[in-house]
Amino acid sequence: NDASLLELRLCGASSGTVGNTVTKRPEDLKSYYNNLSALLLADALRSNTFVRVLDLRDNFIGPEGAKALAELLQINDFLATVNLKDNFVRDEGARALVIALERNDSVVELDLSGNGLSSKMETELKNAITLNRVPTKLKKLLPRLRANDETLTEISFADQALACVPPAPPKLQNLDDLCAELLFQVLQANTNLTTLNLSFQDFTDRGVRFLAGILHVNQALTSLNLYQNQAITDVGIDALIAALNANDVLTELDCSGANKVTLPALKALEAAVLMNRYPLALKRAIPLIRANAPTLRRLDLRPPVEDTPRAKRATLDDSACAVLASALRSNVYITALDLSGCGITSYGVQHIADYLRECAVLHSLDLSDNCITQDGAQFLTKALHKNATLQELRLRGNGLEEHGGKQLEALLRVNGTLRVLDTGGCGIHAKLQRRITLLIEMNAHAALVKNALVDALDNVATTDSIDFSCLATTHQFAVRKGQAPPSEVTDELVALAAQALHGNRYVTFLDLSYGTASVKGCHALTQILDHKSVLETIRLRHNCINDEGARALVDAAHRAPALTTLDIEGNDLVSDAMRRRIALAVALNTQPNAVKTAVLKIRQGDNSAKMLRLCVPDGGRYCDDTTCEILEHYYRETGMAVQRLDLSNNVITDVGVRYLARLVEAQRDLTVLKLSNNQITDEGVAVLIQAVGAVASKLESLQLDGNDIADESRIKVLDRKLKDSSGRTKAMPQPEVPRKGSPVLNIVEELESMMQADDLILRDALADRTTVLSIRSR
Repeated sequence: NDASLLELRLCGASSGTVGNTVTKRPEDLKSYYNNLSALLLADALRSNTFVRVLDLRDNFIGPEGAKALAELLQINDFLATVNLKDNFVRDEGARALVIALERNDSVVELDLSGNGLSSKMETELKNAITLNRVPTKLKKLLPRLRANDETLTEISFADQALACVPPAPPKLQNLDDLCAELLFQVLQANTNLTTLNLSFQDFTDRGVRFLAGILHVNQALTSLNLYQNQAITDVGIDALIAALNANDVLTELDCSGANKVTLPALKALEAAVLMNRYPLALKRAIPLIRANAPTLRRLDLRPPVEDTPRAKRATLDDSACAVLASALRSNVYITALDLSGCGITSYGVQHIADYLRECAVLHSLDLSDNCITQDGAQFLTKALHKNATLQELRLRGNGLEEHGGKQLEALLRVNGTLRVLDTGGCGIHAKLQRRITLLIEMNAHAALVKNALVDALDNVATTDSIDFSCLATTHQFAVRKGQAPPSEVTDELVALAAQALHGNRYVTFLDLSYGTASVKGCHALTQILDHKSVLETIRLRHNCINDEGARALVDAAHRAPALTTLDIEGNDLVSDAMRRRIALAVALNTQPNAVKTAVLKIRQGDNSAKMLRLCVPDGGRYCDDTTCEILEHYYRETGMAVQRLDLSNNVITDVGVRYLARLVEAQRDLTVLKLSNNQITDEGVAVLIQAVGAVASKLESLQLDGNDIADESRIKVLDRKLKDSSGRTKAMPQPEVPRKGSPVLNIVEELESMMQADDLILRDALADRTTVLSIRSR
């Protein structure tokens, strides 16, 4: 183990050469080393620690000698160069040396040329020597990387690069391009290594290209550190950027510290790495967005359902939103953008809002199930004040709360393009949510409609009337001109108007004429017609209302005391009887309160309605002819029997008496009717005479004092009829009609001659057989 012996050169004696081939003569065999020599040398070098070079070229060493040297290499870690050129090692001996090199880390040069090796063996030998030239740590890790060792997830060569004692040349201290090539070979199929630290190494652009090749195919490596690799230039950086376009998982790549790399190249690389931190859908879409691809109309960036490392990074942070917004600004084809469930915060949505402020093509934006708060709502509302194209905005599942909801409500008062605004599950109060929904529905109609309904919704004191009848003319004009017609009066518009008027204290006039409103619209109106409603006039002329809708309006009119006009003219599906019911229901609201109370009792079947006293002025208002018509209608409609009816001290005329006469004729229980101090004349008395003489009448008392009756004879006739009426019984059989020549007709003829002065009274008397029988009994 002589320290001075560093190189051992035992070359054979050559007798001559032919070209480049050495020729050995048999008589000189003693001048050459053979297998025994190799065996002795191997034995002597087992414990030697100083010999670095062993030169045995031009000898007769065969496979056996090569095997002895192979055993030596497995033990000796100090030999760096072995030269067996021009021997007789053959493939058998070479294979033993290759196997030995797997356990040897020191031999970096092994020359077996001229040994009759096959090309395959030469390749194996070359690969084995190559492995021995790389740092020992890398050599030991390569088999594990090739075998896809599950426990090997992180590798760092930074500690070896900073080692104080370098290995003997030509053994590499740092990783170079050759090591990058070896890594490229083993990492292409590796699926477990996630972190690779190659800082402080000696890679050039060639080695970086091999590392870029790894990134092209490897989808497991997430972190690559190339810090302080001084030989890398912009060419290598460009190769890495191109690789990152195909790689979706690498999120950390440090190439700083390379003096030859320019700042723009580093920024481009940083942007490429940053893109890998965003959702895969965004990374794939960005080039298409920037290229203005006409096929990309809807951009869906919702996170995937599968549970993968890539899926876990599917959220859009603030920087991702900034990149997306920047790319979208130049795009003219994307009309729908779905960002639901992407974890976007209020600061991220600020970038989206900045894009919306300038956007002129986006129609639909879905931001559901994100982390947007009231601050984000403020950013969106400010942007949408200037946006005129967005029609659908979904914010369900965000934390907007009440303040954010109020901002959206204020936006909808001036924004006329939004048709859908989903704010469910955002912590907005139900009342405010209904107002937002109502304002969205208003946007589907013409500006004239929306402005009027918004004023009604806000209880603007200056808005006391709403007239939508003009929509029909505008609609027809637009159709004739081939333009998009505004909305006309439909059931939906009627329902919208009803919701806007709910709780309104100023609108008294509502005109919904000339449309297609039907039963559905009528039922919508009934929701706001109650005792709190201030609506006085409703016009529904020339719509599609039928009896069912009219019946609903009648019931509602009974609940709305302010309603005095309900015009349904032109609705051909409504019967005459239903029209009269509507007219009376509305007319009832103009009557004294006592009349309203009486009708309510009649409709409810209250027994107190059998005896009505309506003779005291109610707030300066008197019962009139309409009162009589109303009472006659509701008594007849409900079938309630009235016994006493006092209508004294009112303004009833002969017109009202005719309705009361019908009531007298129809009611079997009416015994007392007081009409004192009214405006009844002789004509009204004649009508009463005829009514009292009816078979069904049981009227016993009829007061007409204080009226404008000039002919007292009529009063006498009426008095006689009342007496006859009071003496009737329900069990009395109907008498037969008197025949000619009977005593009854003789009396009648006598009466006729006596009463020629008043043909009307006589005619009335002869018209009733009961009257004739009464005359005969007298």
